[in-house]
Amino acid sequence: MRAATSTVRRLLSRKEVWTPPGGCAFGGAVNTAVGLRVGPRRMGTSSANAGSEGGGTRHLAATTSETKLNIKIWEEAEKEDYKINAQDLMRLGEVVGRGDKQKDEEAVLASAKFLRAHLPPKLAKRIKELQSLPFPFQKDGGSFQEICSLYKESFLGVLASKEPKTLEEEAVFSEMIWQMKANHLTVRQMVGEAMTNMRCTGSGEWVDQSGKLLYVDDVGHESDFKVQNILRSFYRGRIGLRCLVEQHLMLRTSLLGQSFPGEENDLCRLVWSRLCKAEGRSSTSQTIIHTSCKLKKLIEISIADAKHALQEALEEKRQSIHVQIEGYVEEQRAVVPEHLSIVLYEILTNAITATMEKHQPGSLPPVVVTIGNSPGVAIKISDQGGGIFSDYENKVWKFTWSKRAPGVNATRQGLALSRVYTQLWGGDIKILNLEGVGCDVLITFPCPSVSKDNSGGGKDAMQYPFNPQLDSAFLDL
Repeated sequence: MRAATSTVRRLLSRKEVWTPPGGCAFGGAVNTAVGLRVGPRRMGTSSANAGSEGGGTRHLAATTSETKLNIKIWEEAEKEDYKINAQDLMRLGEVVGRGDKQKDEEAVLASAKFLRAHLPPKLAKRIKELQSLPFPFQKDGGSFQEICSLYKESFLGVLASKEPKTLEEEAVFSEMIWQMKANHLTVRQMVGEAMTNMRCTGSGEWVDQSGKLLYVDDVGHESDFKVQNILRSFYRGRIGLRCLVEQHLMLRTSLLGQSFPGEENDLCRLVWSRLCKAEGRSSTSQTIIHTSCKLKKLIEISIADAKHALQEALEEKRQSIHVQIEGYVEEQRAVVPEHLSIVLYEILTNAITATMEKHQPGSLPPVVVTIGNSPGVAIKISDQGGGIFSDYENKVWKFTWSKRAPGVNATRQGLALSRVYTQLWGGDIKILNLEGVGCDVLITFPCPSVSKDNSGGGKDAMQYPFNPQLDSAFLDL
């Protein structure tokens, strides 16, 4: 590792200046980056151009540029990845937003500086993960290369931005990362599109839609298959990265009263807005964590969303289904509403779909959601949809595995991704399967959640480094 790092630094220390398409000079550092188009330009294919000295020079320059970009990505990806745990975020809400304008502005500026320092390594790690996917996932270009280019563009944009030292510079930086977050909104769908013509059999084999074998996976370091580990790590890092960006945007909206066009339509804000309206409270918050979320209200929102998604199927079969909530219905817990709503939606959709497929119209048994009173979040979703075949029990956690035909549940990532969301905060999803009858799905989160891995790898229990004048708890970094 030391030899590799030494080689990287030696190559980066060379004095050639790299100018990627878009005109950004890059040698040991990047000067500007917003709006850069990453990767070599497409070269003409005429014989005159191919044989010209100028064409050959441009091709060599583009190749060198891409090599230097990859070297910089590798170097950033090797950096230690600092973390924020849930208690840090909750503590943030206690030390800011008390009417002290100077401290509030300092908090926003410190948050922006933190992101400027720590986003490049996080983005670089996601690029390396995508690049490490085996050849069958990379061939023919397609969505994986598009996703990788998207992350490279964001990487260069953040790397080339100035460290915010004033509120004006913070506003410019924040607008850039908001646009980055918006541009990455469809990554999950893009991953699904990239795997449209392949699926995991659940046993390490990847086949096309006709069943033709494309790739046989190896067991990785976590006793799971390599591709599954890569996808899991990529999504963990992606979710953690989006958490940090959204945390900053919510902080500045709450403390400075500033937001960007379209920010109110972001999924995180929409979930917050709907939940707070149902709870009868203000939707303004300094953190992505709702410290006293009424679980029943969030479950009701997820039930409505699941029924809306399945409305066409329900109407086609002239069916209606009741989802009842029972148990400790008045429980309030500290959760990230966006994440829990994603998990609830996925499991409720699966439960309702299985129930419809199992029973005749007019005789659908209810889906039951039970809220526990454990110290953390404990929610059980029970259905009578026939359960899972015993041969499938371990396969349901694999990305792209599905018992349904191609084209149904197109991304085929829902349950595996839901587990990533829960494990990100120290929780889990477990299934009690009774084949021929139905399933009990148990969702658990510790509260307050102090995760050892909530932002994609690296140090444990690192504190959120706000201005030391705000609170001594933020002095660790």
